[in-house]
Amino acid sequence: MQTAIVIPCYNEAKRFKQQAFSRFLEKNSHICLCFVNDGSSDGTLQILSAVNHSYPEKTFVLDLPMNKGKAEAVRAGVCHILAKNKFSFVGFWDADLATPLEEIHNFVGILLQQNAPRFVLGTRIKRLGANIDRVGYRHYLSRVFATFTSLTLNMPVYDTQCGAKIFAIDVAEEIFSQSFFSKWFFDIELIFRAKPISKNKHFFYEHPLSQWTHQGESKLTFKDFLFAPIELLRLFWHYRVKKYDKNTN
Repeated sequence: MQTAIVIPCYNEAKRFKQQAFSRFLEKNSHICLCFVNDGSSDGTLQILSAVNHSYPEKTFVLDLPMNKGKAEAVRAGVCHILAKNKFSFVGFWDADLATPLEEIHNFVGILLQQNAPRFVLGTRIKRLGANIDRVGYRHYLSRVFATFTSLTLNMPVYDTQCGAKIFAIDVAEEIFSQSFFSKWFFDIELIFRAKPISKNKHFFYEHPLSQWTHQGESKLTFKDFLFAPIELLRLFWHYRVKKYDKNTN
């Protein structure tokens, strides 16, 4: 089973962990990485090109001339992978590797099980035996956000915003077929889009990560958290009232 992971990158030159990516690529022949340079203004593209030069059979580099934001960068990468027509699973991972690349194996293992889920989300749960390093106040804000999200989706989801998700290829074809309505909460949009095609309660699966490490300041501010309920209501209106039509651009 071939798996491709999209890595959106915007001005990552100073913190790009090239050795970590190289070690992973050397050890895993069945996993490809698609790096998307989202209009970076530093040396990100040159670094990504160097990785691609070293591992041409295991990597793709997609260069977006203008910054489009994470949502559309991920979508561009997924569409690029879908066009290859040779992968069974596709997902996306944060470039800072807050979630180690080795966790990909656990996600794929879940997707390969009998009667397996089709949409696997990483979830950051502090628990015994796991190393989840989250800033305290952000953890509590995220719990408030998760409550609003669960009510909006009518699903007991714990963590929609973790930047590690993998999908069966047919699911990805459905949920990435058009541009995103929300700039910041496209992760939640993906769930809204997937719900109509989910056939049973096992379609979604939240996988508790073994390791996750905070990697500096998030682009989301406290002001964004205050705005979150309004944005969630906008998403609810868009997908529940207006309905989702994947053929509408």
